[in-house]
Amino acid sequence: MTTGDAGDPDRTAACNELSGIVNGPVVQAGTIHGGITFHVAPAGEWVAPDEIPPLTVRFRNRDRMLDLLDSWLVPDSEGASIGFAALYGLPGVGKTTLVSRWAERGRERFPDGQLYVDFATLRGGTAGADVSEAAWGCLKSLGVDAAYIPTTLADRTRLLRTRTASKRLLVFLDNISDPAHAAALLPKGRGSVLVVASGSRLGELAMDGARMAPVEPLDRESSLQVLADRCGAESVAAAPDAADEVVRHCGGLPVALQVAAARLTTEARLTLAGLAVELADESRRLAGMSLGRERSVAAAFDLAYRELAPEPARLYRLMGWYPGATFDAGVAAVAAGLDPRRAADGLDALTRASLLEETPDGRFRFHDLVRLHAGERATEEEAPGEHPALVRRVTLHYLALTALADRAVRLDRLRIADLTRLLADVPDPLCDRGRPGPAGLAGGRASQHPRRAAGRRPRGDTAHGGLAARRGLHCAVPPPQAPR
Repeated sequence: MTTGDAGDPDRTAACNELSGIVNGPVVQAGTIHGGITFHVAPAGEWVAPDEIPPLTVRFRNRDRMLDLLDSWLVPDSEGASIGFAALYGLPGVGKTTLVSRWAERGRERFPDGQLYVDFATLRGGTAGADVSEAAWGCLKSLGVDAAYIPTTLADRTRLLRTRTASKRLLVFLDNISDPAHAAALLPKGRGSVLVVASGSRLGELAMDGARMAPVEPLDRESSLQVLADRCGAESVAAAPDAADEVVRHCGGLPVALQVAAARLTTEARLTLAGLAVELADESRRLAGMSLGRERSVAAAFDLAYRELAPEPARLYRLMGWYPGATFDAGVAAVAAGLDPRRAADGLDALTRASLLEETPDGRFRFHDLVRLHAGERATEEEAPGEHPALVRRVTLHYLALTALADRAVRLDRLRIADLTRLLADVPDPLCDRGRPGPAGLAGGRASQHPRRAAGRRPRGDTAHGGLAARRGLHCAVPPPQAPR
């Protein structure tokens, strides 16, 4: 805008104002004489993105999963315009490799490119990830100049839909932990596909039409093939028993097999037999699956562990010390000193994060390597006396539960130990609410016909098994009082 100068009518004053959000170059100038020339650097030839990591080793097994993705994500003129699949499983189980193989063999389906976003890199070791930055990267890959990319996530999401509307793309979001991130990066072009890989079972994605599938550890035969591919078929054939032991300790996790094979090929003195002996020692097993902190099995588990809320993280650590193969919710509550409902919520969180597996009978178990990682976290982060205290709480829980079951079966028999004092303040989970328990139990009264108890089946949920196993029997024994 120009106005006359009050002191000299022949002169003009220039005033340039700029407000709002501007995407792209801006020129502000006063009076300009002569011609105007803009020198714009050539943008270069745009190339369709091809960003999904390549396979550097032979792909083994997973044929069923590849066929499943094919059947889910095949173009359908009458179906949804976008294919959407979500894979979840243990850290290091091979989700990225699986999608890379599927993308490689279906390359002709996506002539406009393949986009890749690794949310673990975006998080940078922290608990959050910037989906707005991920959207920025996708737009940049699609040829949008950085100067023209909007600043807000909502605007970037709208522009991403516009830029993908006429394209057939594969978008792979790796290590995602928030379902909302997938919705923000969904392409729009018919025939496009969004594949999400996560350590967590993100059930919310099913509401957006995602087909959900777990990625399981490799079986023994496939694990041996991976080991042979990495360290040589001759080495495996020369020591089959040792190879079997190494594979067993790796638990079907490709990341563990890869580290083990890398050690065998880089450490001249290490043999398959020597590695098998080393991994047989649980206290050394995770350390033996490491090529430095960043290239180790523990590092893969750390990614999932850092995503946990404080209470599930503590439950994870403490159950790493649990001296058993499987446990129910009641045992977890006793071990962690939690209310049963809060313990059940924590177990659900660990199950969703793929750090814990629920068995068909409602119990829980760790993968062996995950259990060792949880125990290491507990040793580093818990108080020194917490380990023996946990073992004592769990032992008293089982002692009380066994004694209560024994009395529920038959009350009037001779017993070597008198556990009346131990059970005095322990509620009986084997009796229905409001029904009297056997004599000697808190809140119970003596049966007039004690011999009838001999053939009596425990009442309540335990008579049916399923629901009781899922909830667990909570039998926390109060700590003994100090003698007066």
